[in-house]
Amino acid sequence: MPVELWKIVYISGNGMSLLLASSYFIISKKKNSTTFLLAILLNVFILQLWGYFSLNEMVFEMNFLNYLFIPSMFSFGPSLNFYLQTIRKEKFQMNAYKWSTYLPSLFSLFLVIYICSSWGEKVPQNPAEYFSTGGHFSMKYLFIASLGYSLVFYIPIFKAGYHLRIILPAAERNKSTSVLGVFIAIFMNTLAALLASITGSLLLIYTSIATLTLFTIVFFIITQLYPEFYLDIDQTSRRHKTRQSTLAGVDTREKHLQLVELMLKERPYLNESLTLAELSSMINLTPHQLSELLNQKLEVSFANFVNRFRIEKAMQMMKEEKVDITSLSARVGFNTKSNFNVAFKNVTGQSPRQFMKKYHD
Repeated sequence: MPVELWKIVYISGNGMSLLLASSYFIISKKKNSTTFLLAILLNVFILQLWGYFSLNEMVFEMNFLNYLFIPSMFSFGPSLNFYLQTIRKEKFQMNAYKWSTYLPSLFSLFLVIYICSSWGEKVPQNPAEYFSTGGHFSMKYLFIASLGYSLVFYIPIFKAGYHLRIILPAAERNKSTSVLGVFIAIFMNTLAALLASITGSLLLIYTSIATLTLFTIVFFIITQLYPEFYLDIDQTSRRHKTRQSTLAGVDTREKHLQLVELMLKERPYLNESLTLAELSSMINLTPHQLSELLNQKLEVSFANFVNRFRIEKAMQMMKEEKVDITSLSARVGFNTKSNFNVAFKNVTGQSPRQFMKKYHD
């Protein structure tokens, strides 16, 4: 690929990262999700910036700044993992163990500063030099370690996707396949960067960096459309291993009727932050039991079950009067208009505006 085209790709990638980060920061009501998304996009931004600087033979005078992509890559895996957890869990909280996963990133930053200050001119100002010359020094091994560290955090995400395909009804599996497919692309992209670092292929490392932004953005969009992808790993793993029903001794027909009656009378779906745990407690079931009741007995995911009631309510309101779509989406329990539009079309086969036009020309 011509150098000028590479430059355009890197500039476009950074532009898309900044646009996505700023827009999500404005519309998102989940503080943790926003924080980890910004961390992911910052990592991508630093890698893209290094690629652009390398192609233009631009370097910082303070040499350690030329190697910031190494500690950045150490934090990419943990940030991606935690971002996915915040999508699924309303009350996600960091603890000492989770914070400790960022220690390698902090340690590598100090190590990069130390190596650059101690070794002086022995450390090339343009990191790409060790790819073209095939040299071996500490920075190269640090970058390889950072890529390997990120790959470790992909394992639980693969497990979640695999187990999700097992417990979801067939009609819902395409969603997890879409998310998992894009994630596999990110995994392969990181693996390609790792191989490029080992073999010294500068072309492959440039390609990996360029495509990482695209895969990350697509992955973000799909996880927003299908937040139910990321189920709690411990729950899904345990359910897959034991294969024991959590509904033993429970009258599922009665609980189903009780659940529907609750949704119609109490309308808990109007709460945009309604969780599986909250809904299950209202009918005296555990989250595991309600999840199995929905997935195995009713063949519908929790998100789609709740959204169905939200859409039915929206349809009723739209038939009665002409309403603003944005305010309507919030009134029936959706946190964004885009999520409302997608759910509405999945249920009715048409957009909200098309539906309302039939009743209010």
